Amino acid sequence: MGRHLITNAGRLVPGWTLEENGIEFCGHSPFAQRTQEGLLDRNDNCLVMQAVIRVDGRDTRFLITADSVAENWQRIVSITDAHGNEHRLAWDVFKIPHHCSYLSMAEEKGVEKTTPTPEFESLLSRGSERSVMISTSWEIPSRDTDDNQPPHVQTYRRYKETAEALDADLIVTMENPSKRQPSRTTISIDGNGPTLKKEAVSAAVAITSSRSPRVG
Repeated sequence: MGRHLITNAGRLVPGWTLEENGIEFCGHSPFAQRTQEGLLDRNDNCLVMQAVIRVDGRDTRFLITADSVAENWQRIVSITDAHGNEHRLAWDVFKIPHHCSYLSMAEEKGVEKTTPTPEFESLLSRGSERSVMISTSWEIPSRDTDDNQPPHVQTYRRYKETAEALDADLIVTMENPSKRQPSRTTISIDGNGPTLKKEAVSAAVAITSSRSPRVG
């Protein structure tokens, strides 16, 4: 990445504008933290950004989340809201962080379902209706696993609640379009916002379909 693309958290990445390029990036992490001992190194934090893509006069917001953990999300949400930039955490496409690990959502996995921190709960509430949520992960296990390797079924169940509330598409990359035949996940963005391209696979034919456009 060129030096001109490096910027402080909470600022737009220079060189990209909606007016000239049809896309802009707002950095949320890594960020520096000031303590009594001075300014802490910010390189331990993952790259978290909001990309806004403008097509036919409509803005689609894509939240890029990397492997960020709950502690970082607590800071990102708190700092963003304190500066009156709540819209910078809004999303139409949500890349589920950390391969659907509970560590992004909370400190505890939970028995049946992961309970998010208040800040992560707030983050989930900022999704739009008919949005797209993507877990870049192996298939979701049917039951709890003893190790901490993601994905975690308890955390997936909580994401599924958000998807159902928003009438959103929730996709697991290694289950799309099927567990036996996963393939590339494709999202198109146009004046109607994001649309997940779906493939119905049978032994004889693959049919590509998409959802009807949003209203309004």
